[in-house]
Amino acid sequence: MRDFEGFCKDVERNIAEYLPNDLDVEDIRIQTVEKPNLGKRTALSVRLEGQVAAPLIYMDRFYDMYQSGMPEGEVMSRIADETAGALKEIPIIPDYMSQIDSWDAVKDHLIVDAMGVSQNRDRLPDIPHRISGDIACVCRIDAGGTGTILVSSSLAAKWDVPEDQIFETAISNSMKVRPAELSSMDDLLAELREDEPSGETWNPEDPDQFLGVITTKDRVKGACTIFYPDVQEKLAELSERVGDLYIIPSSVHELLAVPARNGAREEDLNQMIHEVNETCVDPVDRLSEFVHKFDSRTKKLTCSTPIPALAEKAPSQEGRPYMLQGEMPKTRRTRLSI
Repeated sequence: MRDFEGFCKDVERNIAEYLPNDLDVEDIRIQTVEKPNLGKRTALSVRLEGQVAAPLIYMDRFYDMYQSGMPEGEVMSRIADETAGALKEIPIIPDYMSQIDSWDAVKDHLIVDAMGVSQNRDRLPDIPHRISGDIACVCRIDAGGTGTILVSSSLAAKWDVPEDQIFETAISNSMKVRPAELSSMDDLLAELREDEPSGETWNPEDPDQFLGVITTKDRVKGACTIFYPDVQEKLAELSERVGDLYIIPSSVHELLAVPARNGAREEDLNQMIHEVNETCVDPVDRLSEFVHKFDSRTKKLTCSTPIPALAEKAPSQEGRPYMLQGEMPKTRRTRLSI
């Protein structure tokens, strides 16, 4: 029985024999993919002639099938069926995605995203980022809602523009196309129950509104809004009235906010976040294990828990960029994590 590496090499070498004959395949390769929070994963990429995007079929579970005794031909057939299905669903990719080395081509399509620092300490050195506590702001190219490409240091270097300009552009775009929303937990619960929300903003001075929710209008990838100037201004205004705010990293999709004066201890909140991450949050959606604080005096987001230093800068990964299917999730209802 072959090891994982040998299995993947066989898939790369032989999968074409199992794919439908009507597919005009231009490129087949096994590649290593860096996934947020999950590290390196091995995937099969099959690209059709004339296509920019290629689906990624992760090999782990197919190797498990092989190890469990499933005949190799059956495993190959299953990989081929999944690949063929994914190829049929590839969306139309905007023209500018074939020009991602050009700043002028992509600058209007940059957005920001939030990534956990501790969980991605080996990956962040090769990604332009801005850090607040254990949360990093990174940039992505939005392919018209069909996926995204994470902006690496090597890609940013090709644009030959100041890094600050990249972040300013991405944040400005994000505020327009994915506006932030600060609402009460009551309204979020009403939405989940499909009741009519009140439309009122979160009022931390109201004892019945213990938690506020910071996210985007569509409740997707909303943790990045903590880097929006308008959200920071709103939090600054709130902190003037109620003092420091605890910011709880529920997931990459939302943050929760609660006045620190309500008496919760940071160590208890950290324990709660850890337990919820382990039991309720998909690993790819986890943001941080640590509660943060929006300081009413400095108007900055901080984290009192020591964060491990980032790894040394990794070597740049040059080569043809591949669109990762599903990087930009479809609109979903917010899952309560805490």
